[in-house]
Amino acid sequence: MKKIKKRFINKRVLCALLAAAAVSGAIGFTGNTFDPVQAETIEELQKQQEELKKQQEELKKKQQEQQKKQDSLSEEEKNQNSKKNELNNEKEKTQAEVDELERQLDALLKELDAINAKADALVVDIGKANAELEDQQQKSEIQYNDMKLRIQYMYENQTASIEASIVASEDIGDVLNAADYYQKIYDYDRNMLDEIAATIKRIEELTESLNIQLAEVEKTQKQMNDKQNEINNIVSDKQDYISLMDSRIADAVKAASEAAQARKNAEAEEARLAEQEKKIAQQAEQKAAEEARLRAEEEARRRAAEEEAKRRAAEEARRRAAEEEAARQAAAAAAAQRQASASSSSSSYEAPAATSSSSSSSSSSSSSSSYSYSAPATTQSGSGLGYRIAANARANNGWYPATYGMCAQWVAGIYAQSGAGRPYGNAIDYWNKWSYSGSTSMSNIPVGAAVISSGAGVLAQTYGHIGIYLGDGMVASNIGGVKIETIQNFDRWSTATCQGHRGYIGWVWPNGVAQN
Repeated sequence: MKKIKKRFINKRVLCALLAAAAVSGAIGFTGNTFDPVQAETIEELQKQQEELKKQQEELKKKQQEQQKKQDSLSEEEKNQNSKKNELNNEKEKTQAEVDELERQLDALLKELDAINAKADALVVDIGKANAELEDQQQKSEIQYNDMKLRIQYMYENQTASIEASIVASEDIGDVLNAADYYQKIYDYDRNMLDEIAATIKRIEELTESLNIQLAEVEKTQKQMNDKQNEINNIVSDKQDYISLMDSRIADAVKAASEAAQARKNAEAEEARLAEQEKKIAQQAEQKAAEEARLRAEEEARRRAAEEEAKRRAAEEARRRAAEEEAARQAAAAAAAQRQASASSSSSSYEAPAATSSSSSSSSSSSSSSSYSYSAPATTQSGSGLGYRIAANARANNGWYPATYGMCAQWVAGIYAQSGAGRPYGNAIDYWNKWSYSGSTSMSNIPVGAAVISSGAGVLAQTYGHIGIYLGDGMVASNIGGVKIETIQNFDRWSTATCQGHRGYIGWVWPNGVAQN
């Protein structure tokens, strides 16, 4: 009797559990992923933060480049100013040399003017001397001719004159006086000729001296003119050099001005980049705060879902306890009835219970066939990360509990717990982002891969449903609790239409990385 009672109770309890599972599945599968808007928003925030971080790094590189550019431009400006000062010093030095040369030239010109005046005076003196010489020569010639005529006259008439004088004279003194007179005339002419000759000699000597002086003055003039030309050439070269210095100074001033302007532009650009970096940093802080807020909201929703799941589990436990109590009472009543009827065999009491239990189980199975299946306890054996993912999925060993409406979050937690990285997104996101890594076939699905269907219910039309392939044709997924079923059943109850898909969609490797 005890044995029969035990079997009867177990079947009733099994029926109750199946019914509870059916109710839980029917209720819990209206939403099969965690909040996709928040998950997508967090993912976008993370992408934006990564982009902001890249922008910050690029801005830092640009700021470093701008700083190097500023240093280079400052050095260039400094060099150009130094070059300008050197050129100014060289110009001043050259200008001082030019000023000195011009002073020398002025003195030379004054000296040359004096020499030219002296030369002019000498030319005048030579002209006068030549004129006087010519006059004296004419006088000498006249005097000489007159003297020759007088001498001729005296010699021709001297004897007769003397004789006539003697005859006519009463006194010898008259004769002597006449002779003396002729002698004086002769002496006078002779003295005049000597005097003229001396004057001519003096004038010739003076003319020669003046010509010598004039030659020396002309030589000095030539030397002074040569020196003047030399100084003029030097001054011209120096002035050309000063002009070159002026041009170089202007170039240096222009280059320094351009470097200064470029440095100011670089400083302005650096300030702009700093302001931009500040704004990006503020945006990054805002994004981080927003992500923290969204994660806090997600955690709050997760905890609320956990509390709701606990509440439902408690209600289910109370319901199951009540059903078990009813089953025990029914079993006790049946036992009492069997004891009262000694003619009934122990098997006759078991049959109705078995029939009833079988019927209940069938009914429960029928009522839940669209979403529930009792899976075998075995899984395909093997090693590698994919098998560890499958083992953790079967054992519900992940970062997040099997909470109603959080199928994609549950899958992400299993992957994260297994060391495969935490993927982000809802069920249909997995397919849209990583379908290239998988297939639409139900055959040869890798152990540990994520399997995706359209799911059932209103939310599934938007977000789909996702589970983990365990091997041997079995799938584990979160519908408010871990549900293990065949891939065919996973396909069969997926009656929603999600982004044009209906039923089984395919399998992928989350993050696009194969784990086996």
